[in-house]
Amino acid sequence: MTKVEQLDFIVSTLNSTEEISNFEFNFNDDVRKAFLLVYNQEDLKRNLEREHPHYHNKFCYLDEILMTFFKNHNINFKIANEYLNKIENVSTKNWNKIKLVKIAIEQNSIEIAEQITSEIPDGDSGASQYVAHRHFLNYYATIGDVENFKTKTKPSKLGKFPRYGIEAYKSNLLEGYAKMYGIHKAFELANEKYFENTNTFGI
Repeated sequence: MTKVEQLDFIVSTLNSTEEISNFEFNFNDDVRKAFLLVYNQEDLKRNLEREHPHYHNKFCYLDEILMTFFKNHNINFKIANEYLNKIENVSTKNWNKIKLVKIAIEQNSIEIAEQITSEIPDGDSGASQYVAHRHFLNYYATIGDVENFKTKTKPSKLGKFPRYGIEAYKSNLLEGYAKMYGIHKAFELANEKYFENTNTFGI
């Protein structure tokens, strides 16, 4: 199979096995074939033995198989996102889009990360857009980008679960700023009103 055919097969198998029992899943031939597109026979045997004899749990998660396939084959983010959009379970699709956003940001592919984020529903819990925005917030804190950090504060909905205080992020921002521009510049920045309640210990 070509890579495209392999991707199609993994997503098709993920969708077709969504409602079957864990026992049926673990003995499904297509699931095992999908697993072997990423791992080897020894890994398969080990994972199956881990769940033997009761098979209360699935021996693998096909969305994780798909994400690992993207990584192993350096699949373009745009193409990876297209395949995530083919996942029928909305929650599974959106959680994996959030993971893809994080990976794209880590590789400095900000434009595609923004695009993928915009496609995630902006709900108040679960696999929501604000979770993806928090990856941007962390990134801009790490590189000391104050202006872009500020633009991501509101869409990150820090009052929503899991709840994190803005001051912890601001402290990381000051630390990132110090690494980029020096400790003296960071302390100058810390004197601004925006940082008046922020811990400067990490600078």
